[in-house]
Amino acid sequence: IIKAACLHEVGHSLGILGHSPDPNDVMFCSVPAADTDHPVTSRDGKTLAHLYQNEVRLAHHYRETVGENDKYSLNNEGVNLAGAQQFARAVEKFEAALKLDPAYEPSRQNLGACLNNLAIELAKTNKYPEAAIKFKRSLELQQNSKDQERKVTTMRNYAVVLTNLNRNSEAAMIKTAADKLTADSAVTSLKK
Repeated sequence: IIKAACLHEVGHSLGILGHSPDPNDVMFCSVPAADTDHPVTSRDGKTLAHLYQNEVRLAHHYRETVGENDKYSLNNEGVNLAGAQQFARAVEKFEAALKLDPAYEPSRQNLGACLNNLAIELAKTNKYPEAAIKFKRSLELQQNSKDQERKVTTMRNYAVVLTNLNRNSEAAMIKTAADKLTADSAVTSLKK
């Protein structure tokens, strides 16, 4: 039991704010039976890898001359800042790129990823109101994203922050939506 509890807490310290709905996962909300070996599941590994993957994307666009303040350069500066864990500054670059071209999808996706990471940092320091704003905006930017796993992770973390703000009905709605998205993704995977 001690090993499972320690692994669970390590998951939180590495950035997983919420709990898994699957009782086989280390990040499930309760401790397993004493006689049960509780290894890290592939879902646990995928969740952690997802948190630390380089979610930002460089703009792949060749141009003869690239100015300092075009959307491609701003996006790439944002990517470099995000890679250096300077999420607040990266957000500024992606927002500047989107001001130049509101439909520029690489900056839109990168901004969503950075806002999610920035919200996690804020939540770790108990700055829940600011974290909630960032998570909400991140989800708005991910609305048309095909990366369901990132969206579900963001939703679950957002629900945890809302719960910490005593906004329980909102948290329950977000968690229910995340559960539905997870179930829909599982059904889609089975059909393939």
